[in-house]
Amino acid sequence: TVILSGSTYVIDYGVNDANQITYQTYPTGTGWQSLLAPFGIRPQPDLLMDENQGPIFFRDTKNQVRQADAPFHLRVMPGSYNLKGFLSPARGALNFVGASPLEIDPRKVTSAGFQVDILATTTEKAFVQALPQEPFTQKDIKAELSVGKQNLMIRLSPENPWQGELLILGTTSPFRDGIFNQPNYGHRVFLQTVLRTYTERSRIAKGRVTRPQPPILPELSSTARLVWRGAVVFLIPLFILVIGTRRYLSHGGSFTPLRGMGNLPLRVAVGLVILLIASRLWTWNTGIFIDFTA
Repeated sequence: TVILSGSTYVIDYGVNDANQITYQTYPTGTGWQSLLAPFGIRPQPDLLMDENQGPIFFRDTKNQVRQADAPFHLRVMPGSYNLKGFLSPARGALNFVGASPLEIDPRKVTSAGFQVDILATTTEKAFVQALPQEPFTQKDIKAELSVGKQNLMIRLSPENPWQGELLILGTTSPFRDGIFNQPNYGHRVFLQTVLRTYTERSRIAKGRVTRPQPPILPELSSTARLVWRGAVVFLIPLFILVIGTRRYLSHGGSFTPLRGMGNLPLRVAVGLVILLIASRLWTWNTGIFIDFTA
């Protein structure tokens, strides 16, 4: 099961010299259409508006909070959307900002192996206009092309019960920071209902993703550990010492054991004795443990 939300454009907010709120639309490319095309859904690149609208809040360049009321802030009431098949009914309005109407191709939906359910629409007083190329204000919006109800949220249910559903929204605003917690809207309740429904125990066939992992190394026996420690601590350093000694002697070097060492052997011996005594005192109640890697 996948939840997809997006639009063919985004809206930026600003303030002009006359202290009026301005809007600027930016197309988002063809990625959203290409993603939904195999399922028979076509988002329309139109500025969708409705008489049933609501406000949003944004910060201007002076870091002041402003309220913007525009007809493309679609206030979708529970009477215009239903959650049939979900664990809870529709409760609270949803704010669909900058939404793209979702056109359905029934033949393509069927050939893709799905059945379509329309979950949310605009009211019958919806209208559209082409995306403005320049910044515009509220006065530039004209309700000329009425289009009736437009699809805002649909669900594609698979014919194969082992496949997941697709919940598609024509905007990301119900999950967007700043709008998600907007007062007088039910975005949080809506998201909780969706999550509770899609994570219900009876729906989850496998709750853990299997990731490839390297095999666990087997534990070494006591003898193997002793051999490896002896090789690493004694044999390898001894091998390096032998190579160095041979190179030293091959270049005409000579040495006499203990010459020039003074009382260094005595001090080393005393240090070892002290270390053994300290180890015995430290482990007097558990026994002596010799660790050659210490």
